[in-house]
Amino acid sequence: MNKVIGLLLMFGFLWYSIYSSAKEWSPVFIYIPSALIVIVITLGFMLIVSDDGDWKVLWRFICGAKPAVEDKINGITTQQAESLCALLASAARVSLTSGFIGTLIGFVIILMNMSDLQNTAPSIAVAFITVFYGLILSELVFMPAYRIAANRYNVVGC
Repeated sequence: MNKVIGLLLMFGFLWYSIYSSAKEWSPVFIYIPSALIVIVITLGFMLIVSDDGDWKVLWRFICGAKPAVEDKINGITTQQAESLCALLASAARVSLTSGFIGTLIGFVIILMNMSDLQNTAPSIAVAFITVFYGLILSELVFMPAYRIAANRYNVVGC
């Protein structure tokens, strides 16, 4: 229950701070191409580095699977937990990196269109949105999931 309240507080305060400080510009925080850059690069990387069965373990972790004990084989084994934690930690790093990649792509597009100075400032704002999405995905999704998995399954470092 504490985790649900914490998530609601985090995302509620984030939404409130965006909406209250930039009422007329709050729709700029929702930009699908920037979000897709971060999400697709992160998921693609996760597919590349994941082992067979990691996605099943990830799904079981999301559903609340407990650590495996000798008499209960439906839990997650130590090896699976270590692989899950490594996947979540690397996803956190790559989502942040993909945010910076999206920003660089945005700046290249801005520099190619410098003749239209009227649209430069909004274009810069859109370029920075990918870093925002990468930070959100890294620090508010993957790193908390990594910490929860590491604590639940007693995994030390990845």
